[in-house]
Amino acid sequence: MKLREVSPNTKLLDVRSREEHEAVAIPGSHLVSQELIQVIFDQWNKTDPVVIYDHQGNSAMDAAAYFLGHGFVETKCLKGGIDAYSLDVDPSIPRYRLEIED
Repeated sequence: MKLREVSPNTKLLDVRSREEHEAVAIPGSHLVSQELIQVIFDQWNKTDPVVIYDHQGNSAMDAAAYFLGHGFVETKCLKGGIDAYSLDVDPSIPRYRLEIED
């Protein structure tokens, strides 16, 4: 990820499920949990870049809005999520499909 090369303080947050994160994740990313959010709000620098990702870019926008609303001014979403990242940046990261149960 070029942003991490330019700005090593960039934090990468995964808003997918624990199962998805454990199966496949971008190296160096943190799985978002309530506990981690408390640590972020208490300890992280609000001017450091934060990149939020999900599976295909659908739910990361809500999480980014939440962080922006709490003063994390350099919050961005990873366009297309981890799926696009696998295609465009790092093909060693496996792609997957979510099966929705009825």
